[in-house]
Amino acid sequence: MSVKENAILTLTQLGLTFLESKVYIILCKYGKLSTKEISNFGKMAQSDVYRVVKSLQNKGLIQKQIQKPTIYKATPFKTGSAFLLERKKSNYDKLERKIGQLNLKFKENSTKPLIDEESEFLMVPKRENIVKKINEAIDRSKKRVDLCLTWQRFYNGMTHTFAESSEKAWARGVQFRIVLEAPQEAFLQKKAEEFCRKSPMCSIRFTPSLPKTVMGLYDEKEVFVIVKPNEGLFHSPALWSNNLSLIAALQECFDMQWLTSMKEPRQNSV
Repeated sequence: MSVKENAILTLTQLGLTFLESKVYIILCKYGKLSTKEISNFGKMAQSDVYRVVKSLQNKGLIQKQIQKPTIYKATPFKTGSAFLLERKKSNYDKLERKIGQLNLKFKENSTKPLIDEESEFLMVPKRENIVKKINEAIDRSKKRVDLCLTWQRFYNGMTHTFAESSEKAWARGVQFRIVLEAPQEAFLQKKAEEFCRKSPMCSIRFTPSLPKTVMGLYDEKEVFVIVKPNEGLFHSPALWSNNLSLIAALQECFDMQWLTSMKEPRQNSV
């Protein structure tokens, strides 16, 4: 059995359809491709490719790059297969051995981190993939993380979803600056104040209303902008970019918010 056939068999055992497995393997092998190029490499109808790339994007296995024509890029094979393996609990040991073998065959298109590549604009789908990518951005940070958040995202993210990666970043000297809406309830204000005291590497300031833009800036090298800021963490896609012009504009916006925001979560007068 060839490497390609073995990979398709393994991915279908992990829950993908035959066509999903085929398209994902093509993107792992050839890198960034348009639907027409995927169709040519896979000898598939382009209508089938459109349907399959949408399904793979929803599963967090590929990302859409915003340009003309639209380009699709695979989540690295090692990462993508790990997602599927976590969801597929049965036959775990057998499938893990196969994944280990296939990881030796599928090498990354580049060994450099994303932030060293040419400028990209990627729409990251909702669900687990966006959480993983934000955690990875925190892990890559060496100097500073700037966040502009709603209270709900701050409380759920910083105290649970991103707590571990944030605490590790503080331990290695990464400074966090966080701007968020001031909670109105007294007990929530107390929680915010308690969080402010968790680490000297974390500083928080408050605005009287919901932020118009929810975003994260990481070492001024990459940025996440939440597309639907009023939606929950698992219900909105995000725009990721390492474009320095966009990052500079958003950093200037954040710095202005930081300078004009409140140091304490004061209640609005009734």
